[in-house]
Parts: sequence; C-alpha cells; structure tokens
Amino acid sequence: MSEFKGTKGEWQLIEYHYGQLIGIKVVVDNEDGEETIIHDTDTSGYIDNEQEANAKLIACSPEMLEALIKINDFIDKNENVNYWARLLSREVPNIKELINKATE
Repeated sequence: MSEFKGTKGEWQLIEYHYGQLIGIKVVVDNEDGEETIIHDTDTSGYIDNEQEANAKLIACSPEMLEALIKINDFIDKNENVNYWARLLSREVPNIKELINKATE
C-alpha cells in the first residue's frame, strides 16, 4: 500500500461569515508560514448546505485515511486470531481498495 502523497499537515476548515456563511476554505499552514489552499468554495456570496458538507468532508479526509490505514493494519495483524478483526474484514471488505484509491 502506498503512502498519502497529498499536502502534509493539519487540514483546517475556515468559514467566512458576513451575516451568513459566504465562503469556506480548507487550508494547511506550511512550515514556512505560508497557507496552502486545498479547497476553496468560491460562490456569489452564499454557501449552501451541500457545499458546506463537501468542504467538511474534504477537511477531515486525511484523518479518515489515517484511521482506515490503522484499521487495515489491525485486520492484517489479527484476522486469523481475533474475532473483531474477522468481523471488520467482513464488514468492510473494500478497505484496501479505498486506501489504494486515496494513495495512488
């Protein structure tokens, strides 16, 4: 399995308000103090619920990938000796494919 090749660091969700939600960015602060924009919802002044939900999902995707990798490692190490690992393997059969999809 590959390693995540995207922007390293903590992805942060930044909301812009002017009486209502008017913009959302997902950013990472780099070591040199610069901001890398991962996602920017550029609209005509109004963010709908779908755009907000998409931005929130994007912002937490590195953490979700990390969690999937930990779950997959647990399954690989324990599938033959642990009921919970076998159960996870059965309930999430495509976990390796999801990780590969995110890291290739």
